[in-house]
Amino acid sequence: TSKRSLYMTKLSTDLMKTKRSLFNYPSRVTAGHHKPRSKFVADMLFGILASGSTHLTEISRALREKTKPINTVDRLSRWLKQPILRSERWCHLQHMVQLLPERPIILVDDTDIVKPRGRCFESMARIRDGSCSSDKKAVIGNGYLCTEMVAVTKETAHAVSLYSHIHSPAEAGYKSTNVETYKGLNDVMMVLPKPATFVFDRGHDQDELFGYFSDEQTNAGKHTFIIRLKSTRLLTKDASGIGGWKCVSDWANRYKGTYRFAVQRWDSEKSKVRDSVVYVTAIRVRTRASAVMQSLLLVYRDNQAPMFLLTNADVQSKEACRRIVLAYHMRWRIEEYFRFKKQCYGFEDFRVRSLARIRHLNHLLTLALGWLGMMIEKSKSPSHAAYALLRQAKAIRETVTFYYYRLFNGVYILFRQARTGMRGFFQPRARPDPQMTMEQWQRMIA
Repeated sequence: TSKRSLYMTKLSTDLMKTKRSLFNYPSRVTAGHHKPRSKFVADMLFGILASGSTHLTEISRALREKTKPINTVDRLSRWLKQPILRSERWCHLQHMVQLLPERPIILVDDTDIVKPRGRCFESMARIRDGSCSSDKKAVIGNGYLCTEMVAVTKETAHAVSLYSHIHSPAEAGYKSTNVETYKGLNDVMMVLPKPATFVFDRGHDQDELFGYFSDEQTNAGKHTFIIRLKSTRLLTKDASGIGGWKCVSDWANRYKGTYRFAVQRWDSEKSKVRDSVVYVTAIRVRTRASAVMQSLLLVYRDNQAPMFLLTNADVQSKEACRRIVLAYHMRWRIEEYFRFKKQCYGFEDFRVRSLARIRHLNHLLTLALGWLGMMIEKSKSPSHAAYALLRQAKAIRETVTFYYYRLFNGVYILFRQARTGMRGFFQPRARPDPQMTMEQWQRMIA
């Protein structure tokens, strides 16, 4: 009996510490707003984390309110229809930036949200299904596009989202995916205190993006970019362009690799990180988008086609080449972040149908995952609530590369023991005495 009593006491302490930490985060994000807004954000974050779902019915059950679940679903649905407050995005960005190193690495990519059986969702478009498509055949389905920008944290090198926006080519006034990407880049660059390194995949191999980062008159000119090029990209080693233009695949056939070093790459088939050896050669080239000379890294890998990385960083040594290649290989974190977001919280299985509600739900899920990223950064401290969450997960392996899954299990197991949601952290507003004068009431609420 005494052991069980001690266990229940420890469980109650861990639960209260974790709920307090979760309450403090949305309170800071919604600072300056009225209390109903703060309560809604806190309820949604707790409901998403406690249920492991984005279904409003599951979230309402996790809140354990005294009202009927249908009434809670209606309340949450009405709030989701409200526009996303820009101040909330700004506060979330400010908190995430505090977790980043001196020279942050920001990974930029687009993902698809496919609704194969959806019929009544607003502005649903025909998009490429990345999970079913291959290099030889593209599978088209109904759904939306999501532009995501995640940064690598300082302590644990985990991915935290700085920007996440869902858009659809079928919505009114839609221009292009590139326009949505530039909106996100501008928002992120405005909040970054120092220059950062932005990493892009082959889908962003375009002259417009090269010119965007080459413009010294804008905020983007001080940042570094790393873009993986397609094999058909034309480049020249002559600054004037008179020397002729060649495909990067032709340049790869002329070199064999100057530097050799080991990197960690993501094995998509095994879903794990593997050690690999690469050989790298760096040459100075220029594109048609800008007359500025840039660095092209030819990366030779075992039993694979060469990889071509273009960057505006000054690459003149082996260590500089190594930093560029390692920064690009960190892209597996954003791919696993997408997988975690869809598998653990079922984001592709949301049931809200209007585009405003879908975007608001994605915003709240981003806040919840941002809180998880903050907890991972503190997970090595035994006195912090995150340490207890990892212990609750009861994992088999001691150390892993990606702690989001383990923290998800710990939060789900711990919050499942809660008898109430977040309503106990909000003090009820005092009711006025019918005999009280207006002056007395104003003094009481002052």
